[in-house]
Amino acid sequence: MQPIEEFEKYYKIDMKNFLQHVESKNFTYFKNTSNIYDNTTHSLSALFYLDKIFDDKETLNEGKKILYPSILREQNKSDLLINLINLGYEFKWIGNFFAYCPKFNLKYCLNENQNSLIDPYLYINFFRQSPIIPIIINLGLIFNFNFDQYFFYKVNDGMGRLTDFLKQGKSISNPTFYFIHHMSPHWPYITNNDCSFKNFPGEKNFDGYKSAYLCTIKKVSETIDFLHEFDPNSTIVFQSDHNWSMSRNEEEKKMIFNLIKINESCKFDKNVTMHNLNTLRLIFSCMTGNDPNYLIN
Repeated sequence: MQPIEEFEKYYKIDMKNFLQHVESKNFTYFKNTSNIYDNTTHSLSALFYLDKIFDDKETLNEGKKILYPSILREQNKSDLLINLINLGYEFKWIGNFFAYCPKFNLKYCLNENQNSLIDPYLYINFFRQSPIIPIIINLGLIFNFNFDQYFFYKVNDGMGRLTDFLKQGKSISNPTFYFIHHMSPHWPYITNNDCSFKNFPGEKNFDGYKSAYLCTIKKVSETIDFLHEFDPNSTIVFQSDHNWSMSRNEEEKKMIFNLIKINESCKFDKNVTMHNLNTLRLIFSCMTGNDPNYLIN
């Protein structure tokens, strides 16, 4: 997801109302945030290790060679999970079509009793790299059944799935860290501005990206409004892991959307880049009462 200022500049769309709205809910939007890495695998792997994963020679550091999403398999224990367990937190993961929770670790899914043996999304994920999926999709089109609309569209709406779950009113015994990997405005572009279904073909579709971005902004606003009533004291972070696929170079690809709400007693350091890792390091420091140990680029 692009930074707001870059989206405004390219599409000539004023996002002032959105920024005013989130600021009224005690969120801080950070401009000019550069993430550590420029792709999902490395950015989210580093997030779970709470540290850089490459040394100065661009070689994976020892002990950091299991990458996201495999790091979430049951036999792997990441630094993020170890810290949460020590603090008495549960961890819940809402993934997407490309990194789908039941495929990796059922105990992290929102519904732990989800049966992976009869999960249609899991079967589609398994078969999507074989000739079977194109055949099934073509058969679906013949019978007017659109897989994008009825499977990918719903599974990729991480924020919507979170609020739907929380609205069920199930008792939560322990504080919980929800990791939501919302698959938009990343390709495939399958939403209108209002988040209704619409398919935009191609990975570099500028109209599709614009619609997906505006839908994501709408989802962010709705999630903020819901959590403001549901859990007003929660810490909430909306960050992209990298910039859009149309970025011109590696440095531009690292620029991210960055919107955060933390406890009033937790203070940002204006001299520190609040990328994925430093944001988590700050949050853990506030939870434990320790001084944050920031990474300096």
